[in-house]
Amino acid sequence: MTPAEDPVRAYLHDIGKVRLLSAAPEVEIGRRIEVGQAQLWEALAGIPLAVHALGEAGDKLRRGAIPPDAVIDPFAEFPLRSALLQWLGIEATGFLRATGLRQGGYVEKILAEWKGGGGGRLDSSLGELAAACTAAGARLTVAVYPFMVKPSRNPLAPIEADALARCARLGIDAVALVDAFEKDEDLTRYWITPLDAHPDARAHAQAARLLAERFTK
Repeated sequence: MTPAEDPVRAYLHDIGKVRLLSAAPEVEIGRRIEVGQAQLWEALAGIPLAVHALGEAGDKLRRGAIPPDAVIDPFAEFPLRSALLQWLGIEATGFLRATGLRQGGYVEKILAEWKGGGGGRLDSSLGELAAACTAAGARLTVAVYPFMVKPSRNPLAPIEADALARCARLGIDAVALVDAFEKDEDLTRYWITPLDAHPDARAHAQAARLLAERFTK
């Protein structure tokens, strides 16, 4: 079996081409990690909800409601590299989402861009995609991911609905991926991290199942 056929051998073959770090760069990376940890804890300390959650974590630890190793930071758990930080992040998600939706924030920027001609730009892009797929003899299906919050409180729902309507007018097959989740489910639980509202692997798996059902009909 050649290295190209064996992924382990291919990895070892390729990794051998990369020079190992010397002591100085390793120390520098370690210092950067320590600084990043300190900055993260400082940021969490400035969030009242996170401080409250930390106090609750201490109480739960004393009662045995969470395991003792939750306070150990092994840098082994994605994405926050710590069981305790992961738990605190989940507890703080609601607060962080609320601040992200404040006036002048991300949502207002997206809505303003859409009202400023975003729909027309989407029409143009969809037309180009449809033409390219037709020329290649390929099927085009547009999957519209929801903004990952509770659907009944989704401020970007009008944009998502408009995108689906534009696909329908252009005769393009489209799927609303919000249908992959429970009705009015709080989709913040699928955020990659409390600071990143993109859907995580669990959300993608549910979306993939919905698309698979659609394509096999």
